[in-house]
Amino acid sequence: MNNHELITFKTQIEEDMNLLVQNWLSIDPCLDRPEYAFNYWVLDKLYSIDEALILDYITEYSDKGIDCYVHYDDEKELYIIQNKYYAIDEHVKSNDVAYFLQNPLSTLKNNRYTRSSELQNLFNDIFNDPEYKIFMHFYTTSSKYNEDIINLIKEFNNINQNLPCIIIAEFFSIEKIYEKYMVRVMSKKSNLNLICKQKTKEQWLLLYLNII
Repeated sequence: MNNHELITFKTQIEEDMNLLVQNWLSIDPCLDRPEYAFNYWVLDKLYSIDEALILDYITEYSDKGIDCYVHYDDEKELYIIQNKYYAIDEHVKSNDVAYFLQNPLSTLKNNRYTRSSELQNLFNDIFNDPEYKIFMHFYTTSSKYNEDIINLIKEFNNINQNLPCIIIAEFFSIEKIYEKYMVRVMSKKSNLNLICKQKTKEQWLLLYLNII
């Protein structure tokens, strides 16, 4: 992506966040902070969590490196998420990524995650299952990061975490966020087109309005 495309996408994120703030600020006063509202955007747009349920998955503030999480029971997947709402040209700190890769998992393994008893109990229930996947996802709206951050992710994924379940870390710059976002958008459009082949014109319109 060129710089103009990045700016356009960041503006879209901001507009989406403004709508989320309008809808839910009365329920969650922390939404007046953009860096916090970005958690809502990530859970809504990248994980398709219902807006009314998002607050239940946010752990930011006194969080031990976890801003939010997502659990897909049927797929046996748990996502542990850190979000950094930066300017596009603000450099991501290697220490932030290193901390995210070390502290949350260590705290959960030692049964000491007090910010969310739901997350701790969930982790306790699943970590012994070799079919479960735990994804460590670090998102940032910056495009500036050093190669050592990529190396940190590679090293983490190459080390045995001494857990029966599968642990996978990923780093998403704004370019990677855009790619993931577009996969979601195209998937929704494909599902819409498939369903609409069997719908009347009026049903198609109602369905389309619900999806967007």
